Amino acid sequence: MERESARLKALRDDLEGRLKARFPALIVNGNPTSRLPHILNVCFDTGTLPMEGEMLVPGLDLLGIAVTSGSACTSGSMQPSHVLSAMGRDSDSARSAIRFSFGMSNSEGDIDRVVKGVEDVVGKARRRD
Repeated sequence: MERESARLKALRDDLEGRLKARFPALIVNGNPTSRLPHILNVCFDTGTLPMEGEMLVPGLDLLGIAVTSGSACTSGSMQPSHVLSAMGRDSDSARSAIRFSFGMSNSEGDIDRVVKGVEDVVGKARRRD
């Protein structure tokens, strides 16, 4: 279990680093050092990059990338997560949150595909504005 946790943490950290490098407006939700190794929850600083998680989810789904919006405690709700709000996120940024989960079948190649997918979906959203 320790080995798998370390592998998942490495995948999570790789995705986080690559997304942050590509999207400076990305905010990581959660404690930087004490969080689950298989979950990455991020949102966008919507003052810098207007974005909604509910827009990202279907776009990524069409690319075969399964994510959820918000936080686990508000899954399925259109309201911003009270947890993310309590962490200081404004309601628009909290609504832009998406959650990535990693498991035994994920690999480094999946990270490449996810980064490309997020770039494509965000790029399309920017062109619509």
